[in-house]
Formats: sequence, structure tokens, C-alpha cells
Amino acid sequence: MQAGYLMGRTDAYDDGGVACQGYSEFVLPVDRMDPASAADPAGAVRRAWRRVVDAHEMLRALVDREGRQRIDRTAGAHVRVIDVAAGETGTGVTAPDPATARAIVRDDLRERNFPVGEAPMVELALTVGDGDPVLHLSVDLIVTDYVGIRSLVRDLDHCLRHPSDPLDAPAATFRQCLEARARHAATPAG
Repeated sequence: MQAGYLMGRTDAYDDGGVACQGYSEFVLPVDRMDPASAADPAGAVRRAWRRVVDAHEMLRALVDREGRQRIDRTAGAHVRVIDVAAGETGTGVTAPDPATARAIVRDDLRERNFPVGEAPMVELALTVGDGDPVLHLSVDLIVTDYVGIRSLVRDLDHCLRHPSDPLDAPAATFRQCLEARARHAATPAG
């Protein structure tokens, strides 16, 4: 499947040049946050995202042009904070109003084409300055699937709601699943 995702990024097909990518956004109601997080939502999101990235190594994965994966231990857990009240969009374009600014951020992240061979292949942005903050999540589906995204969102929510509670790492990493599959394939039953 990943080979197909890589091929679709090229211009080998008329409709090519596009990544298989997912996008979601979530309003973060400040009145439901603990007082420290409500006072600094951007800091709370940065801390929570750092914990999620630390727990999920595939958020630091990169896939090269041949489809080989590796974990980039130096990849950060950056959260882009964008002040839509000031017309910021994170794209170099200034918007005339906050709603237009958020729409530009949304469109930019929905159409994101993460570079092959670079990590991370996930981006998190937080738009602030007009009502409750909005979290924008863009994920290249070459590094995860729907179940993985649900897990990431669940863990991010946990870290935001319970900033001092521990976050359990996944029961098995992608690498461990591949290793178990290879061991099984080497048995008579495999």
C-alpha cells in the first residue's frame, strides 16, 4: 500500500503529485481546561503534543523514495501557533479577518504534501486569537492509518485534560509488529 502512496506523489499519472493525507480540526474549549492550561493554551498543546510524540515513534518516521522507513530520533514535536486575530495564516499570506485566516490555515493543511524522506510527516497547528483555540492536525497516511490517528487524538486529549497523568506507550510499536510477523512467517505455520 505504501508503494502506491509513494507512486501517487509523482507525476507519473495525470492525477498524480498528491499525497494520501488526512486532516482534522478540533475546537479546544478553554472553559473545560484546567486553570493553568486555560491561561496558556498554546503552552498546554505544546507540552501535550511533546508527550504524544514521545510515546508514538511513528510520529518521527520518515519514508524514503524506495519505501524504506526509519525513525528520525532528532525529529521535533513542533506546534505552529498562528494568531488569526492578527490576520496570520502561517503561509505568508495575511488574511483580512480571523475566519478567513482559519480557512487559509485549514486549506493549507488539508492540501499538505509532506516531503518524502523527511520527518515528521505530521503537522499540528493551533489557531488562536478569536474565540476558543482550534487545533489543526494534518497527517500523511504513509505513517499511520485511521486507527492510529484515533489513538493519537485520544492520547492528545488525555494529555490536555490530565497534564500530570502518565501517558502509556502503545502496547506494540510498528517495528515490533513487523518483527513478530517476520518471526511467524519463518515458522511452519507461517
